[in-house]
Formats: sequence, C-alpha cells, structure tokens
Amino acid sequence: MQQGLGYATALDVPFVFSSNGDGFLFHDRTGTFEPVEQTLSLDEFPSPDELWTHYKQWKSLETVDETLITGVFAVLACTCSQFREGSASSAAFSGFRGLCGL
Repeated sequence: MQQGLGYATALDVPFVFSSNGDGFLFHDRTGTFEPVEQTLSLDEFPSPDELWTHYKQWKSLETVDETLITGVFAVLACTCSQFREGSASSAAFSGFRGLCGL
C-alpha cells in the first residue's frame, strides 16, 4: 500500500487498491469515503460509477459537462488501441503508450 500511495501522490491518482488475493485494501485520497482506508471484499469493491462520483466531488466537477471529460478518454482509448501493433507510426505516439499500458 505504501508504494501505491507514493505513486498515487506523484500521479495525482485519487484511489489506491492493494490486494493479497483474498481481499482488497482501499485507500481514498479524496477523503470522500469513510473511513479513508478500509478492507474490502470483492463484493464491496466500488463500482466505476461510484468512483467517478467521488472523483467529481473531489475535483469539484459536479457541474461540468461530462461529455467534455469522457470524450477525451474515448479518443485516447481509440488512439491507443490503433497503435498496439508496434508499427513505425506508433513511435510517434509513445506518449500514449504509457496511458495504454504498452
């Protein structure tokens, strides 16, 4: 968890999860979950919608048009998937590689 928290701080990531294979330790850097650090079973794992709601609250994005935010991620996901083959043109998109986990 400590290593994950270090990365989360450096990358401004709101939620950190660690697993031992049986369950999860969840740390909420936003302070919008109570308690901030808790043990979760797989059934208690927060849904993407729940995490998104807490993220918007943390960043004060409740009134922002979500298409402005989610549209960017859709374009990035599409762009990343097009350059997974390692073609010559994919070198120009090396910045996206980290985002895609390549």
